[in-house]
Amino acid sequence: MFSIGRLLPTRFTALVTRVYLIELVKYCQTYTVNAERGRTVGG
Repeated sequence: MFSIGRLLPTRFTALVTRVYLIELVKYCQTYTVNAERGRTVGG
């Protein structure tokens, strides 16, 4: 097994990780809001 972090510049890796985490949080928030909406509307 090789480490992807060794192949990529640290700054680039940090940027990708940050963007990925932000998108993950957005997805979780959207999923939660939709679940709450479905629970409220669906009854």
